[in-house]
Parts: sequence; C-alpha cells; structure tokens
Amino acid sequence: MDNFCTFNLVKNIKFQNRTFPLRELEFTKYNNVVISTIELNNLLMTNTGGFVSEEAEAIDECIYYYVESNQLSLSDKQLIKLIGKECNA
Repeated sequence: MDNFCTFNLVKNIKFQNRTFPLRELEFTKYNNVVISTIELNNLLMTNTGGFVSEEAEAIDECIYYYVESNQLSLSDKQLIKLIGKECNA
C-alpha cells in the first residue's frame, strides 16, 4: 500500500476517481498538519461511521482536520484560528 502521509507538495488527493484539495498548515502545537474537505471525509466513511476501505482509513489518518470547501481559501491564520477553536488546541 502506498504511503498516503507523504504529501510533500501535493495539493490534492484522488479517491474513488474524484480529486479533493489538500492544504498543509504550520500549526504550532502540532507542527505541520494537512487539512481537506468535509466532502472527502464523507466519502471515506460509511453511514455507520466506519471506513469504506483500508485505503480510506490510511488517507484519514494523514488528515488532521476537515473543513467546508469554501474555507480552504481562508488565510493560514484564519484556518489555524478556526481549527484551534474547534479542536480546543
């Protein structure tokens, strides 16, 4: 299985023939973190809260947080504040 956590300069990820954006943030408390969209999260999970596949679980383990697609255009500072507030970081 590929190492899904090696994103480097990748700006998106493909899952089930769909492409989803990724964004890496320098999140002080946790170093750099990768975020993506809630839409990707919904595709990774079953209706009962499990993962649809091992690949889905591997992807999810590399993504720290999911946001609405329109929030990906926020500045780093705004995203860090939003995520920190939501996660009590």
